[in-house]
Amino acid sequence: FVGSIFKYHGVDVLLQAFKRVLKQEKHIILMIVGDGEILEDLKKQSQGPGLKSPASVSSSLIRE
Repeated sequence: FVGSIFKYHGVDVLLQAFKRVLKQEKHIILMIVGDGEILEDLKKQSQGPGLKSPASVSSSLIRE
């Protein structure tokens, strides 16, 4: 997901759905890039049980 991160975008729902899918499909990752009012909450959720490394939440994308 790339874009602004506000509650009405449903990115928190995406993260919860990803957690469920991850139980069956171990070789997938989710990257969330953007900024908004729920960014910090998403960062905390992405480090929660069952997600640690496959989910990444960032406020910026590094370009080389």
